[in-house]
Amino acid sequence: MVTKCVNCGGTALKMGAARRSENVGSQTFVAQAPEQRCQNCGETYEDGAAAESFDLSLAAHLARTGPISGETFRRMRKAVALQAKTLAAKLAVAPETVSRWETGERDVDRSAWMLLGSIVLDAQASRSDTLIRLATVLEKKRPETIDLDVGTRPPFLLQLLTLVCDSPHHFDANMAKVLQVPVELITACMERLTMAGLVQHVATVQGMEDWKPTMTGGREALVDAALARGFNLFDSLTNIANEESTKRLAAK
Repeated sequence: MVTKCVNCGGTALKMGAARRSENVGSQTFVAQAPEQRCQNCGETYEDGAAAESFDLSLAAHLARTGPISGETFRRMRKAVALQAKTLAAKLAVAPETVSRWETGERDVDRSAWMLLGSIVLDAQASRSDTLIRLATVLEKKRPETIDLDVGTRPPFLLQLLTLVCDSPHHFDANMAKVLQVPVELITACMERLTMAGLVQHVATVQGMEDWKPTMTGGREALVDAALARGFNLFDSLTNIANEESTKRLAAK
């Protein structure tokens, strides 16, 4: 916060808000940002933290929605305060390559753009997972023996698609016990997959629910189709359960 106007030397500074806007391609991003105004000469001073927050929020939106371009790449890089040569080293490319991407002289590498987007989203969440992973994979020295923690279950919807492809499986109370979820949740999710045309209900055997894929190609083809239809296969079980509970309440 400024305590003295650098233009006139006055100390009568009033806090207010100003509209800030930035154009990226055909889109305009706007926000109300705090600023100080000198009551003597009218000079204004932008809040530095608010400016950084605006730039990071804009970059995070680009990271989520695109488009992939040199301009968006440059804005994301600047939002996380990475020098071009530093980012180039982390991406294992020449600094000149980053420069050519940003000036439009060369198309931006899609994988590099996505990695930078992940760095931006990490920064917005006050994390640095992607930067740590990049540093780790570029590390030349690696331990010979690594102890793996295999106690974590795969994402729930991904498990269901795997089980459908690995038939025969009966989606009954025993299956619910193995997956540690209510059988009603399994049924609800399978109905969603059925409505999306990914699986189809087949004749029940002794009251047991069975489904099978509607396509050939195995698990990979089914997963690709589910992602193409907008399914978040990596969503947490808690989020899925809450979503299904909300739908049931809305239907009553």
